[in-house]
Amino acid sequence: MKVLTVAEALAEPKRLFVDDPKFGAREQFWETDPVLWRNWQWAVTSYGIENVRGPYHYYIPKCAFDDWWPDHMAGKNWVDAEAFSECFAKAMEMHQ
Repeated sequence: MKVLTVAEALAEPKRLFVDDPKFGAREQFWETDPVLWRNWQWAVTSYGIENVRGPYHYYIPKCAFDDWWPDHMAGKNWVDAEAFSECFAKAMEMHQ
């Protein structure tokens, strides 16, 4: 499996490398829906919200968006709560 550089991952956003400071670098890839907007850990996709860095693939469909998500995700030790809140706000705006 080829490890992507940051530049390669940004150029090919559907294929992302897990390189988290808390969990270390690992060769783990997953497919996301087309990325509409992203920050360092989360992306707004045509599906909803998907993480682009972390210990595993986590996704929230746009039909399940609700105000309690930011508080729920803040309780997870691998989530950057500020990055998630930023992405959630952007997703709510984009998927109205």
